[in-house]
Amino acid sequence: MAGMIMQGIGMIESGWGAARAGAGAMASARFQASQLDQNAGQEIAAGQINAQEKQRQVALIQSKALAIAAASGGSASDPTVMNLIGRNAQLGSYESALAMYQGEETARKNRLTASAARITGQVQQEAYSMQGTANAFKGIGNLLSSDGAKSLYEKYSAGGPTGFDSNTQWIDNSMGDAGGYTSIDGGT
Repeated sequence: MAGMIMQGIGMIESGWGAARAGAGAMASARFQASQLDQNAGQEIAAGQINAQEKQRQVALIQSKALAIAAASGGSASDPTVMNLIGRNAQLGSYESALAMYQGEETARKNRLTASAARITGQVQQEAYSMQGTANAFKGIGNLLSSDGAKSLYEKYSAGGPTGFDSNTQWIDNSMGDAGGYTSIDGGT
């Protein structure tokens, strides 16, 4: 009997432990998600910085092309010089946009991973909660049946009513002088 009681208490404790584990899983997932969200913001910022650097490099290349064209004695407005500067500007714009895209794409992946972490944490918390509830009910069931497989009626009824013959027929005598029920065969 003591073993059944200890087993019941152990199952209830196991239920509480599972609930605490679920809360811990959810807290861990929230922390991971917040770190991923922060990383997403940093990736966007890094993409912007890379884009600005590409634009700076293009401006330097264009300036150098103009300086070389002017130093060579040619015209800075020569169509060949203008075509080279134009192509460099296009390439610079492309590389700048690509840097922005890469930063935003990495940030999007981080946000998706953060969302997945939150969902995983919530599912784990619910699973642990359900496991904890099941363990608690199992423990309560063990405690209630700790003195064998008796039902509550058997456990607390002291054998049920005694002296009752199921073959005795009763009539309602509440309107008569005696009140209450009287058996047909004369007993009360």
